[in-house]
Amino acid sequence: MTTTVGYTTDDEYSAYTISRGYVLTGNALAHLQLALDWLELQPFKGEKTDPLQVLEWPRDGNTEIPDKIAQAQLEAALVYNAGGNLMASIGKMVTEKTVGPITTKWAENGPQTIAYPKLSMLLRGYVSNGYGSTQFNVSR
Repeated sequence: MTTTVGYTTDDEYSAYTISRGYVLTGNALAHLQLALDWLELQPFKGEKTDPLQVLEWPRDGNTEIPDKIAQAQLEAALVYNAGGNLMASIGKMVTEKTVGPITTKWAENGPQTIAYPKLSMLLRGYVSNGYGSTQFNVSR
């Protein structure tokens, strides 16, 4: 029996992973739901077609859901399949060393978040730039 979760189904997820050589581990429906939870929090451009619709898509009067939105959910589910968490708190690694009475703490240099370029590329054009920053157009 096929189960729909958001913009895709568990059967589509299984076929997607197999065609790319991945092995599904854990609960596929849970991966799809976690991926949907993350996807629905993205700052999508435009407005829902129907303000009462449950999901963010379709948008702007359309009835179609772009293939890249469904693929983004599948890719996000693969992150969870691999043990990742797209909504985990990520900070700098703090190291502490004590020598005698002196304790020193420092943070490692490096990124504070994990980047998923394929997800970024799939969502390019559908999300607002800046992810929370204030941006505006200036014209003369």
